[in-house]
Amino acid sequence: MGQTPILRPLQPNGRVTTVPRTAASAIGKPRWCNRLVHLVLALLGLSATLFTLLVTWNERSRAITAPLLLGRYAAAGALATDGRAIVLAIPETADSTLLLEVSGNEHHATLTRSTGQISELALAQGTALWLERSCTDCSGRIRALRLETRETWTLAETGIRSGPRANGRWAAWVARNGTDRLFVADLENTRHPPRILTVLPPEHAITDLQLRAGRVAWVEVTRTEEWRIQLQPVASADAPVTVLQGEGTPPSILLSNDALITIDQTMRVISLDEPRLNVPIWESVPKAVTADGRYVFWIDTALPETGRRAIMAYDTLSKSRFLAVPDATYVSQLAVGGDRLVWFQEHGPDDVSLWAAPIADLLPTARRAKPESQNPGWRYFPETGHYLANGFRHFWEQFGGASLFGFPLSEEFDEYDPDAGQFRTVQYFERARFVWIPDSPIALDSVVLDHIGVELVHQLGLASARVFRSPAPASDGAGMTTCRTFPETGHELCGPLLDAWLHIGSSVTARMPPDQAALLITGLAISEPTVLPDGTIVQYFERARLEFRPQAEPERAVSLGRIGAEILAARDWLR
Repeated sequence: MGQTPILRPLQPNGRVTTVPRTAASAIGKPRWCNRLVHLVLALLGLSATLFTLLVTWNERSRAITAPLLLGRYAAAGALATDGRAIVLAIPETADSTLLLEVSGNEHHATLTRSTGQISELALAQGTALWLERSCTDCSGRIRALRLETRETWTLAETGIRSGPRANGRWAAWVARNGTDRLFVADLENTRHPPRILTVLPPEHAITDLQLRAGRVAWVEVTRTEEWRIQLQPVASADAPVTVLQGEGTPPSILLSNDALITIDQTMRVISLDEPRLNVPIWESVPKAVTADGRYVFWIDTALPETGRRAIMAYDTLSKSRFLAVPDATYVSQLAVGGDRLVWFQEHGPDDVSLWAAPIADLLPTARRAKPESQNPGWRYFPETGHYLANGFRHFWEQFGGASLFGFPLSEEFDEYDPDAGQFRTVQYFERARFVWIPDSPIALDSVVLDHIGVELVHQLGLASARVFRSPAPASDGAGMTTCRTFPETGHELCGPLLDAWLHIGSSVTARMPPDQAALLITGLAISEPTVLPDGTIVQYFERARLEFRPQAEPERAVSLGRIGAEILAARDWLR
C-alpha cells in the first residue's frame, strides 16, 4: 500500500554507554581504541539505517527506528526487564557469570558474580531471579536478589529442571524428584516457603512453563506423545483447566494477561475469555518471542521483500499486528516489560550491544520525522507526524480530505477481523478508519470506511441507551418534510443536523448526489439526537458522530466528531 520509507529516531540521540571494565566490556582494550571502534560501528550502523530507507516492507508505510544504545559487552547471556530496570547475565568464563543491572544509558551496576552458568533469568517487583547451574546438564538452584537492598537468597536447590518465571508477586519453577513438580513462591513474603502447586504422574513431564497475572500455564506431555496445555490460578486449589490438547510435537507457549500464545510452525493467540477466538498472528516460525501483559514481540527471520530480519509486534487488546523495528540484523534476544522493549545485537566475536526502545515509540501512532525530500507516492502531514500514501491517499483526497476525515493519526498496519478470519490493512484518521479491501463489493476505489461509530458506541457501553433504540413510527406525516428517515435502522435525521449532513455530502469532491455522498461518509444513523451537558447535540452514525453546537458561530456550529482519535486513545495508543 504505502511504500513510504521514513527515518524516525526513538530518542534524541543514541549515546554509547561506558560500562564497568570487566569481561563484559572488552578488557584490555585502550579507551581511545574503544571509542574509535564505537565510532566506526556507529557510522556503519548509520549507513545501514540510511540504506534501509531505500527498501519497503510488504508495500506498507514504515519507520526506520533508532533506539537507545545502552552498552556494549564481550558476550551476551540471559536478559530480562520490568520496564524500570534491565538485568542481564554476561558469561565471563565457562563456569562464571556476571549479573548486571541497567537502569539507563548512564548507569550499570554489578549485582553479583555467579560461580555457575545462568541459563534462565526473570525480573519482577524489583527482584531478579535466575537458574544457576554448575554445568549445562546439571540440575541447578533458583537464586533471588532484591535490586534495592542487594539482599540475596536461595529459593530452591534440589532437582530444578526449568524456571524461574516471575510476574507480580509470584515466582514459579519446575523441579523433579521422581515426578515433575510445579512450585510457586510469594516474593513479597519470603518467610513462607515455596509450595507445590501440582504434581504430575510419573509418565508425564512439563516442557514449558509460563506465569502471568496470577496464573500459571504449562505444557504437559506423556510418553505416548500426547500433550495438553494446562492453566491454573496461583492462589487456587482447584484442578487445572485444559486449554488445548493434541498429539505429536507440543508447542511452546507464552502468556499475556488475557491470552495464551502458542508457537510451533505458526504463532497463534488464543483468548482465555473467548477460547474460540484463535488468531494466527504469524504464518512462519518466529524467533526470540517475548510477551508482557499485552504485547507480543518476535523476530521474523526474513521479510520476503527485503530478505532482512525485523522485529514484529502484536497487540492482544486491539488484535493489531505491526512492524516494530524494520532492521533486526543480528538481533539475538528480546525482552519486554513495563513500557519498553530491549534486545541484544551481536556484531561479531566479543562485541554485543544492548538496545532499548519505549513501546510507545514502536506503535503505528508514534510520530514520524519530517522527510528531507518529497515523493509523488506519499504525502507527509506535519500536523500529526504521519504519512498518507497511494490508495489511501487517493481516497482521502478524492472524497473529502481533512475537512471530513481529519489528518492521519497512524501509519498503515494490520488489524484482525474476526468475521472475515483474516488481517486487513488499516489506517486511522481523526474522524475515520480506512480499510484496504480491493475485492469488497462495498469498497470505493478499493477502500472501505469502517464502522467506527458502531465500535465506539459499544466501547463506551452506550448501545443499550434509549437514544439507540429504534423509535416508534410517527402517526402521521407531520414535520417529515424537514427529516430524513433511515428505514434500515428506524432513526431520523432532522433540522440543522440534516442540513449539516447534506452539506457534508456536498463537500465530497467526487461527483455524486449530496445524500449519496453523505451516506458514503457517515453510514446510516444509529441513534436519535441527544443533548450533552455542555449543550452540544450529537447523533451517532455507523461511521461517524455528528455534533451541533447551537451557541457557536454558524460556520463552526456543526462538525464530525473525532471518533478515530477517541478509539486510539481508548487503547492507549495516543498520548
